[in-house]
Amino acid sequence: MVNSPAFLIFSILLLGISIRLWIVRRRHNKAHELLSKTRDKLSVAEDTALKLRELTSALEKTLNEQKEQQAVIEEHRAKMLQSAKLSALGEMAGGVAHEINSPLTVISLSVDHLRDLVQDEKLDKEAVERALDRIENTTFRIARIIKSLKTFCSDGSAQPTTDIPVRELIDDTLSFCSQRFSTGSVDLRVGELPQLVLPCRPVELSQVLLNLLNNAYDAVMSEGDRWIQLAVEDKGDMVEISVTDSGPGIPVGVRDRIMQPFFTTKQPGHGTGLGLSISRGIAESHGGELFLDENSKRTRFVLRLPKQAPANITHAA
Repeated sequence: MVNSPAFLIFSILLLGISIRLWIVRRRHNKAHELLSKTRDKLSVAEDTALKLRELTSALEKTLNEQKEQQAVIEEHRAKMLQSAKLSALGEMAGGVAHEINSPLTVISLSVDHLRDLVQDEKLDKEAVERALDRIENTTFRIARIIKSLKTFCSDGSAQPTTDIPVRELIDDTLSFCSQRFSTGSVDLRVGELPQLVLPCRPVELSQVLLNLLNNAYDAVMSEGDRWIQLAVEDKGDMVEISVTDSGPGIPVGVRDRIMQPFFTTKQPGHGTGLGLSISRGIAESHGGELFLDENSKRTRFVLRLPKQAPANITHAA
């Protein structure tokens, strides 16, 4: 009979086996789906890894190209810096030559005086000592000028930061141009110099000051009243060195452009247009700034520098 216990047990077992097979098949299908999804994800991951490798390679290539371009830019900048430096020095050449010729004349006259003293039967020892002192002091003066020239012509960007008295920095710079101002009938007014010390690369700052003084000289040459004033002010954490001139001033319409490379208000053949641009870069590399004081009635450029050396420039040991 169909309703016998044996048939009932058989039906239950068959149902259990069917359910079991259904569960196994379902798990198998889920496992297959999971495996398929995993393979898809692995494929996507491999594609992503390949793209990342390609992007990394492209980025490395771009970085290498940028490094090469930066090296070229730095090389051109160094050449422009040296060109502007030598251009500024060229403008001072006549004055520097006079600065050396004058003490040479003193030495020559002192030697002639010594010869006369030697020929005298009664040798005046005090006169000899005075003549020798003049020769010695004059020799020191020439040596200082030559040392300044050699230092100025060197690569200032490679010079480590060192502490230098402001007075020494300005005296070294003025040794290049004071005679030029005198010859051009320009009254160079140097205010009282405070006892301050600046951490800097002296050659670079000397170039900035010389450029400002050269520009001021050119600006006043068409004026009847020719004067240039150089002043130093203690501004707490900063030091301000300013150069003011009696020239006609900078037109308002070009004031925003005067710091741009190759822009100049001078006549063709007079100036490269790089002086102020390079000078501003030097000031900023020292943690300072160079700007035109638009509140001044006269043309006044201000070089503002920190009393403490920025961390990004090397200090001399």
